[in-house]
This record gives sequence, structure tokens and C-alpha cells, in this order.
Amino acid sequence: MNDFVYIFCIYVVKKQTVLFLNYAIFTCCINGLAQFFMQNQSKHSIFQSIKKR
Repeated sequence: MNDFVYIFCIYVVKKQTVLFLNYAIFTCCINGLAQFFMQNQSKHSIFQSIKKR
């Protein structure tokens, strides 16, 4: 019975670690995209302000 609990604990921890890694990678990607879009928007607004002049 102890062996089963031990294996089960390792299984759960591994699952949690994979989920955490996926979440971390996903968060990094979202942050990168957000920064990219923010930079593009600021460039567009600069171009628009130049055009309006």
C-alpha cells in the first residue's frame, strides 16, 4: 500500500509540474504578444499624429 501512495504522489507532482510549466510558457507568450502589440500601437499612433499635421 505504501508503494502505491508513493507512486501516486510522484504522479500527481509530475502532473502539477507539467501544468505549471505549460502555464508559465503560456503566460510568457501572452506577455510577449501584449508587448509586441503595444509597441505596434505606439508606432501607429506616432504615424497617425504625423499624418494629421
